[in-house]
Amino acid sequence: MSNNRQHFHTFDALRFFSFLLVFIHHSPVPDSSFLSFFSKSGGIGVVFFFVLSGFLITYILIHEKNRTEKISLKKFYIRRILRIWPLFYAMILFAFITPYLLNILQLPYSAEGYQPNWLMSVLFLENYKMIIEGGFPNVSPLSVMWTLCI
Repeated sequence: MSNNRQHFHTFDALRFFSFLLVFIHHSPVPDSSFLSFFSKSGGIGVVFFFVLSGFLITYILIHEKNRTEKISLKKFYIRRILRIWPLFYAMILFAFITPYLLNILQLPYSAEGYQPNWLMSVLFLENYKMIIEGGFPNVSPLSVMWTLCI
């Protein structure tokens, strides 16, 4: 059986638009702007992104099962880790050093509400932090990491 998996190019565009909805949702968009409609649609972007991800993960596993007559969860998780963790930890490092760099460079920034939690982030516990704190994450560039923690 062929080893080549189909690449769904259209899904790349759909994932981009899902991301864009979430990005606009987290951006300071005035209510009078034509983007205000999209700003209120961030939740749709998250759900749609999860649906696409679920489909693609299922497709990958079914393809592996058809090709090898088994599914190796170990290989699956190793591939996921190698794909997600380097950028994940680079973003955590970036989020924690940015205030110090801005201070050293004497560039203006507002740290009001900026409370990233290093331990929760490194251990993939941002989603539990939301539960513990009783709501959505505080203002932090890492607050969206909860989507990778589930």
